[in-house]
Amino acid sequence: MLELAGRTADIVGINPRLSPDVDPLRAVEEMSPERVGRQVGWARAAASAVGRDPEFQLRIFDLRVRVGSELLTASSSHARNAAPEAMAASPAVLHGDLDSCVEQLHATRERFGISYFHLGSNVDAAAPIVAKLAR
Repeated sequence: MLELAGRTADIVGINPRLSPDVDPLRAVEEMSPERVGRQVGWARAAASAVGRDPEFQLRIFDLRVRVGSELLTASSSHARNAAPEAMAASPAVLHGDLDSCVEQLHATRERFGISYFHLGSNVDAAAPIVAKLAR
């Protein structure tokens, strides 16, 4: 699927496998840095073979950003039962104060070439990050 997306799509979404052998409540565990790198690599290689250069999109499955004394969150059920070690390592998880969350997004962009991030369904949690990125 990623090879097809690489050859034809303008924006390629990087997502966890949602097959029968993957617990959907732990799907974020499928989003390790190594797996994200492989997925981007498959799509990028297929795109390159046909002279394309698509953008890449990643969903943040668990967002916890501290702004001042307030903790703002947006979490997907796909992260509900994930192991803490997997959450800590995943580029699809964003935890920390506002500056560190923005730094993590920049690092993910640099490492994987991802330029679109879906920050979850809580606009209040995403807004300070978007505002800081827009500066």
